[in-house]
Amino acid sequence: MIDERRKSLRTDVDEMAYISASGSSTRCQVANMSDDGAALDVPDASFVPDCFQLMTERDRIVRNCRIVWIKKNRIGVEFETKAQSAITHRERQFLQYLRDTTWQRAARLPNSSKLISKLIGNGWVERRGEGSSVAYRITSKGLAAKRRPVKI
Repeated sequence: MIDERRKSLRTDVDEMAYISASGSSTRCQVANMSDDGAALDVPDASFVPDCFQLMTERDRIVRNCRIVWIKKNRIGVEFETKAQSAITHRERQFLQYLRDTTWQRAARLPNSSKLISKLIGNGWVERRGEGSSVAYRITSKGLAAKRRPVKI
């Protein structure tokens, strides 16, 4: 027996939808859906970006999605909450300084305590050290946030 890892029950849907990202869109078939995510049948999973918007044909609701698994032409997506869905230009700029998960000395980074506090609060950045030895690094959540669309 396989352990169920979903947060909420999925319902079989069999409904057409549209995947939209970076100014282009493609049709897909929603196989099943829950409050937290869906399974989508797509023409070619390799052309679907990690993060995109999904609009179902019947109810026209637009959901921000992130791919969590791929099996051939079926992809599993997680619906992102509003807090997860967008990153500001300023936040992304700061995260660019932390390109990988190595520690970066604070002296080499832009000095913005309010922004850094927000990034730490989001779980996108970690801090270690005190005084002149303070360093920051990007977390896996921060790396995922960096790939999301910029809030305009």
